[in-house]
Amino acid sequence: MKNKIAIILIILFSYNYTFAQKTPFTGVVKLFSSGNKPLSEVEISNEWSTKLTNSEGKFQLIFVDRQIGDKINLNVYKTGYEIVNKEQSTTHLTGLKDYTHKIIMCPRGYITKSRIRYYNIAVNNITDNYNRKIKKLDKKNKDYKNQILQLQKDTTIAFKKARKFSKKYAEINLDDIDTTYRKILILYKEGKIDSALSILSFENLEKHKNQIKRQENKLKEAKINYAKECLIGAEISFTKLDFVSVEKYYKEAANIDTLNYIYNSKYASDSGALLDIDYKHLNTC
Repeated sequence: MKNKIAIILIILFSYNYTFAQKTPFTGVVKLFSSGNKPLSEVEISNEWSTKLTNSEGKFQLIFVDRQIGDKINLNVYKTGYEIVNKEQSTTHLTGLKDYTHKIIMCPRGYITKSRIRYYNIAVNNITDNYNRKIKKLDKKNKDYKNQILQLQKDTTIAFKKARKFSKKYAEINLDDIDTTYRKILILYKEGKIDSALSILSFENLEKHKNQIKRQENKLKEAKINYAKECLIGAEISFTKLDFVSVEKYYKEAANIDTLNYIYNSKYASDSGALLDIDYKHLNTC
């Protein structure tokens, strides 16, 4: 009798699972600061199943009776490793086919060692500069004691800051930042502080700022050209009496840059036809 009940329960469970709503969740596990190397044989599990990442670090879990937007928890494990972006072990179902959830792992203890290394480099540099500045002070100067006190206060502040940014630097994945930022952090971690600061010279920063301005001007020009194309589309659509497309074209022109291009549409109350379009800042059209 007991065996029959067990069989019935198994059949019911299997039936419910078969016909329940199933939502796939795809992800990938990468090795921290490795040049985006995948991490295989990582155990990823939820309440329904357990999967191992393949040679490309990819995995797919199935969530049963969950809706898009529901909060989900991932259990991630690999012997000798730990999750760097721990917040990503809790996420939401997106339902997007092209979305791949990314988890970053590193050898266990690696982040702690990096944090200590960054901090020690900072402490050594602060101490060296403190001693160097102390030697430069004139003991005969009447403000000598005040200068010493101020230097000590500055050093205390620098030590506190060092604790904070050492933790931040240790947790930065070098694969997620730009080339310059990566080079600076690598130099700093090697103790080459002056070399890191030479990249950040105000002369270099000025060059970078000018480069950004040129890119902004190109983007602005591209937006203007896009808006012009939309306006032509609207004007030609008028000849086809296609006011639906006219409206879409003007909205596209407005949305490309909401801060600089203003398009106001008014519609006839009886027919919904577009009566008036007021567009500005495109004098050359």
